[in-house]
Amino acid sequence: MNGHGEPPYWVQDALPGILDRIGQVQEALARWTAPFLRGLDPDADGIVHVPTYRSDRAFARALPKMAGWPASLWNNAALRAVDSLDDDREYQFDLLR
Repeated sequence: MNGHGEPPYWVQDALPGILDRIGQVQEALARWTAPFLRGLDPDADGIVHVPTYRSDRAFARALPKMAGWPASLWNNAALRAVDSLDDDREYQFDLLR
């Protein structure tokens, strides 16, 4: 910090690129997630239950191939993917432990 509560110049310079890259990863994961969501069957009431995860550990247990990725990225991607789907289905996000 420079005494004024601002991050050092190198952080300020790097931050836009880092945030852009995070956005690219989130969009790519949302594109990957959409077919997964389309494959989920609705329950008896017609609701499609979308798994989201409270912790990285729960996420890694549920999707071992994604171990090491933060659950927050999955949760964000699932939300983006549902938002992009135009399939007239009702989605519910279920937080798993």
